[in-house]
Amino acid sequence: SLKTGKAVFSEPINVNDTETITEEVRKMNEALENEAESVRLNQMMLGIGLLTFALFLSARMGIYQEVIFGKFGKHAKEALFYTHALPLPGFLLLAPDIYHHWQICVASEL
Repeated sequence: SLKTGKAVFSEPINVNDTETITEEVRKMNEALENEAESVRLNQMMLGIGLLTFALFLSARMGIYQEVIFGKFGKHAKEALFYTHALPLPGFLLLAPDIYHHWQICVASEL
């Protein structure tokens, strides 16, 4: 009767609402996935850039060591000291981050 008629006519409206909401949720999920993919790509490019920089820096340190050997002779220990001690002050810039990650390492389970 009247309840049955109301239920029959209101059902398509509820289905349409559900389909609309489902479509909106799907679009939001796609947007979040695209954003996450973009973040992963940016992180990967940064990592590749840092590794490339480290590669060139390592090569430069080798060239510098050869120059020191050519200038001062075969004083290997002294040259090794200078090539490794000179970059150390640069790590002072990273000291807070190094300390923070050390704390994470100590707090983790073995």
